[in-house]
Amino acid sequence: MRACITFLAAALLCISLAPTQARAYGKDLEDKINRQKLNSAGVFLRVYHKGSAEKILGVLYGTGLNDNQRSGVLQRAGLSRDQMLTLNTAAGADGVKGAAKAFASFKLDPEDVLKSLCLTLMREYDVRTAIDFVMRREGLNEELLNAALDMPYAGWELGSAPQGDITGTLTKTGDVDLLYLWGTPRQRGYAYGKLMARAIMSVVNRHMLTDAMDGAVGDIPWDAICDAQYLRFDFEPAHMEEVKGMLLALEAELPEKDRIIAKYNRPLKLADLLALQTSGDWAGIFGSVMCARVGDSNLVDSSAAPAWDMEASYSAIPLTL
Repeated sequence: MRACITFLAAALLCISLAPTQARAYGKDLEDKINRQKLNSAGVFLRVYHKGSAEKILGVLYGTGLNDNQRSGVLQRAGLSRDQMLTLNTAAGADGVKGAAKAFASFKLDPEDVLKSLCLTLMREYDVRTAIDFVMRREGLNEELLNAALDMPYAGWELGSAPQGDITGTLTKTGDVDLLYLWGTPRQRGYAYGKLMARAIMSVVNRHMLTDAMDGAVGDIPWDAICDAQYLRFDFEPAHMEEVKGMLLALEAELPEKDRIIAKYNRPLKLADLLALQTSGDWAGIFGSVMCARVGDSNLVDSSAAPAWDMEASYSAIPLTL
């Protein structure tokens, strides 16, 4: 099924995106929309995030954006004025294939174009319009779309747990827990998760994934904040390895019922841990003085202006729970 979805997600066609009348879906999809607060960015990102340059540029040129919107997308993705001119000229002469050939010469990542494009499309289309579009375009039924929406982003695949002894110890000095970790980043994260699994889930449910956390950035829902980790933060490979190791340990140590986020009635996922890791920056809480908020206009339809420059990328620090 995963191979099938990856193939379908990459098979982008150059057609126009037009709003359609909203309709109701099955229980699983409605739960993602209403309870988990899926937004249109999450739909586009999860379905198209492994597309080639030709496929992603096909979306850029085929979604009905005007010249100024396309220029904004390309500029935010890191293209210079000369590169944008070259790309648009190639697209005018040879269509999407010509644009893809020109883009290849820039040595840039097409994924950055997709991320930038999603920031524009989420302001133009609501989640149901986005769902109708991808289902119609890719020929997906609800079962396949649900599977695609549950797939990890590129680079967020968990991989396997480290082998061998646990590279950490947990001791007490009075009422204070002392955690000692060593080894590779994945080994350290795995030991952290194994030794403190229930404590981590207690912190998640009692202090972090709460109404107060949702309210830290206005009306932006938690799952939209999770999507923004992929859009806006650059995680160092070692830090990502630590968080992956932690989640693998939680999955090994706890049954699924004990890894459920009570507020959303779903298991803890990698995006949750990454969002918690950066909460001091985007929410201005838990001690951050930077308060680099992932602004309202980037995540949901909102008239509230972002408090900080949202064109920047931010480097994340290691997870502390």
